[in-house]
This record gives sequence, structure tokens and C-alpha cells, in this order.
Amino acid sequence: MRCYVGRDYDPIPGQWYEDLEDNEIFQVLSVDPDEEIVEIIYENGDTEEIDLDTWHELDLEQAEEPEGWSNDDEDDEDLDDDDLDDDEDRPPRHRKRRRVTWRVVLFTVLLLVVVGGAVATIHWYGTSAYYVGFDGDRVAIFKGRPGGVLWVDPELVERSDLERDRVPRSRVADIEAGIEQSSLSDARRYVANVTEQADELEQRRAATTTTAPPTTAPPATAPTTAPPPTTAPPG
Repeated sequence: MRCYVGRDYDPIPGQWYEDLEDNEIFQVLSVDPDEEIVEIIYENGDTEEIDLDTWHELDLEQAEEPEGWSNDDEDDEDLDDDDLDDDEDRPPRHRKRRRVTWRVVLFTVLLLVVVGGAVATIHWYGTSAYYVGFDGDRVAIFKGRPGGVLWVDPELVERSDLERDRVPRSRVADIEAGIEQSSLSDARRYVANVTEQADELEQRRAATTTTAPPTTAPPATAPTTAPPPTTAPPG
């Protein structure tokens, strides 16, 4: 990080300056007051764009133009068309530098903190609960959220002995969707309650089957006999 110093020069296009901290000499090419950007070129031809805040943090001293200095961009204006055609295949003469300032470092750190915090929050949310669902045909307990959260998939914790066809009908749809529980003990308690309810229903069915009264045939009807014939007395 650079420190503020007493010498504070305004960037003047065409003026040379010496960066006393980095021991480098550069020239100001242009100043954009709207964007607050200063474009500079170093003695070795590298160019760089810095903001005005960074400029005023530099430890600068005005300098003289280096002996034998030649700006390739200015020289190119004097070249004829043939020379320009020959230069098309040449690599660029200027390389652009990127100055790493404390603002860039701070922004990078804050960005990493935000991204890291978001990743940690999503992972915590995706693994901070349990739910009861089906693993195949058995009721099971999972750690995570039903269906998962982004890249965080639920993890199978344990399978119970309760099969799907024994689960009461009123509970099947809920378990298929996933019943969220705040802890593993709560999830086990839920499974135990469903198992107990399933056992009670089976006992009721068995009791109803064994206590049903036997079916008896209706009593036979006694045959009807005709009365003896009536005879008239002799006269």
C-alpha cells in the first residue's frame, strides 16, 4: 500500500515524472477528467491507466525526458503507407500494465469474503436439517433438504425396517415429499411414531378378522301336514 506524501503534482500531458518508490520514470500521455483516468507510458514503452486517487498517492518528482527517448506512437505518424503495411505483422510495441493498488486488493478481498460467505451459507443451509423420506421401498432418514440445495445433495443417514406398503395412507404423500425435522432425534421420533401407527392398524385388522361371528344357516322349516278328511255321520 502506498503512503501519502507531501509532493502532489497534477498530471500534465507530456510531462515526465519519477516514481520515487518504484524508481521508475514515466510520461503522462493523457488525462480524462470525466473518467478520472490518467494514461502514462514508461521509459521501456509499457503503458498504464491509473485513476486520479492512485495518482495522488504516488511519491512523485518531476523528471527530464530520458536521453534518446522516442515515442513509437509519435514516430508512427511519420511513416508512409508502405511502412505501415510492413508493420502490420509486427507485435505491439507497447504493453499495458495493471497497477495493483490497495483499492484493488481491498476489492478482491471483499469479493472473496462475499463469495466465501455465500458458499458457506448455502452449504450450512443444505446440511443443517434432517428429513424423513423413502429410500427405495423403505422409510429412511436423510441429512439435508428434500431434493437438495444447488450442489449440496442430501445424505442417507439410516434406513428403517418400515416398508412403504405398511405406511398408513395418510402419511405416504408427506413422506414421499420429505418431512423436514430439526434434528436426528426428531427424525427418529417421527419414524417411530409412523411405525407405531402402522403396527396399530395391522393389529386392528387382525382383531377384526379373528372376532368376526361365524355365518350360520337359517333353521329348517317344519313340513306342513294336511288335516284328516271330515266324514258325514250316518243318517
